[in-house]
Amino acid sequence: MGCQDSLCTNCLSVWGTTDSINATSSLSFNQNNAEFPPHEEQWEIAEGFKLQRTAGFEKICLAVDGMLVWTVQPTTADCEELRVGERRFHCARKDKFGVNLMAGCNHMRRFRFADIHRPGLTSDYLAFATSDLGIKLDHKNTDIIPGYTMVGDNVWGPRPWMATPIPELCITGTDDSYNFYHSQVRITIERALACLCIDWASLEGHYQFQS
Repeated sequence: MGCQDSLCTNCLSVWGTTDSINATSSLSFNQNNAEFPPHEEQWEIAEGFKLQRTAGFEKICLAVDGMLVWTVQPTTADCEELRVGERRFHCARKDKFGVNLMAGCNHMRRFRFADIHRPGLTSDYLAFATSDLGIKLDHKNTDIIPGYTMVGDNVWGPRPWMATPIPELCITGTDDSYNFYHSQVRITIERALACLCIDWASLEGHYQFQS
């Protein structure tokens, strides 16, 4: 019982810390807990991307990508409460259970958007399209400065607010150059997610519990 009590105490401590972080406005992604950077900051982010990359893209306000966050296999009770089948949490490509994290970062690899409401089987496109931000952008595109865009990989469908690579079928030299420079910007979010994984992995050895 002592080990179980210790585990329970540590779990409560972790969630207490998480709740405190979420309640601290200075640690939120954006001012006033907004889902997306305000227009004045989008201009600054776009300038940052422009100065960092040789392509000179001038109107990129965020780099976006998805990541599978591994979890233990959900219990039957968990699935019944969530009204989601157990198989929806299993990502066959990685053979892991998890949830889909959609995230966006600025030119400094600082996260400015995140959504983690969908199970691991959900595609990145669907996870973002059904997020609060995705729904808002599809119905009234006021969160992004007109003419500005985010960058994402080729799983995204055509959207005025998402720049994607050109499919590599009979592309021209100009198209190939665009894809190269596009990838130079998109790699920013890939690096940010990699740093996130490394940071959490560093805690792994400190939270080992034995039954």
